[in-house]
Amino acid sequence: MRSPDLLTGTKRRWTRHLSKLPRARRRKIAPVGLPWPASRGYLLAKRVMDLLAGTALLVLTLPVMALAAAAIKLASRGPILFSQLRVGLNGEHFRMYKFRSMVPGAQD
Repeated sequence: MRSPDLLTGTKRRWTRHLSKLPRARRRKIAPVGLPWPASRGYLLAKRVMDLLAGTALLVLTLPVMALAAAAIKLASRGPILFSQLRVGLNGEHFRMYKFRSMVPGAQD
């Protein structure tokens, strides 16, 4: 048995919900997505902004991550990071890393 697509189901629910609203209120609701095809310049600018924002957030959170790593190392033996193989979009496998919050071997 295959489950329905989440976005399709959500779209149907919103369409049903929005159809009950008066027309004047429907016009004030922003559409999902871009109202025009994205140009190469737009996509490049978006990529640059994404990288700059990600880098800035990484720099801001590095001291907190360093403190967490030091606390984990001082509190217990074992690795600081926990890694796990996960399944992502389209069944693609990826390795996820996070700070260890349990004793090593607890999930076995």
